[in-house]
Amino acid sequence: MIPERTVTVALMCEARERRVERRAHFRPASGLTLISFTLNIPGNVKDGDLYRKAHREGMRVAGESLRTGGGLVARKKVRYPKTGTEGLFAVDAPAADVKARMMEIERKHPLGRLFDFDVFDPDDKPLSRSDTALFRTCYMCSENAKACARSGAHPIEEILERITLLIESFFSADPSSATRTGDSEEEAPRRTAARA
Repeated sequence: MIPERTVTVALMCEARERRVERRAHFRPASGLTLISFTLNIPGNVKDGDLYRKAHREGMRVAGESLRTGGGLVARKKVRYPKTGTEGLFAVDAPAADVKARMMEIERKHPLGRLFDFDVFDPDDKPLSRSDTALFRTCYMCSENAKACARSGAHPIEEILERITLLIESFFSADPSSATRTGDSEEEAPRRTAARA
């Protein structure tokens, strides 16, 4: 079991900065598109067994979508910091096509609301969701998620309960999903005998 490890805003900011640094050195060749994949988890606990299962599913479906679309995955990696599991793909495919595929997963997969696929072109320019005039809906209602977060419309405890139910329902409906992997290069996570 993975321990619950709380994180601060400062740690989350540092994690974002480290992801930028890793992207700069991740491409095995020039001209590749990058995908940075994390989960949208509110609150100060970003890591746990259930969240890692959801992330593995996202890695799996992203890899399948890229292969189906003819994109060559040149490199993959997964890390397990306490700020939340992080995945990286380096892909030989146009960034716009990759972004469209990742957004389709976010829209259609049962766990897609949790998935956060950030796509960067070969010059490391991010492809913005705002370019498509689409926004993420709130976990609790159909409103814009950012608007609900700013207003504090829903208690964080209720949001986390909804996320837990979402993940547990997905894996109970399709138990084989829990044993499928993202088929990715991983940094071995630390195993600690503690409550997740």
